[in-house]
Amino acid sequence: MIFGSKLRELAGSPGGFAKQNMEEVRMMIQTFLKRLAMLSAMAGSLTLLAGCNTMEGLGQDTQEAGEALEQSAD
Repeated sequence: MIFGSKLRELAGSPGGFAKQNMEEVRMMIQTFLKRLAMLSAMAGSLTLLAGCNTMEGLGQDTQEAGEALEQSAD
């Protein structure tokens, strides 16, 4: 993993995590979190799409959810 090797390289530099390295580490962590969020969103979307095999199924699921919401409001 590139992230881990770069982090180890920065930690092993003289002075450990110096101020100039901290900005680079912060950017690496921020990039990692963005990628993790994107992968999570993609996994969630795939899970939802797997639940309804067709667009017709999606429409039926949406309609049923709306009807259930209406019934609970009554």
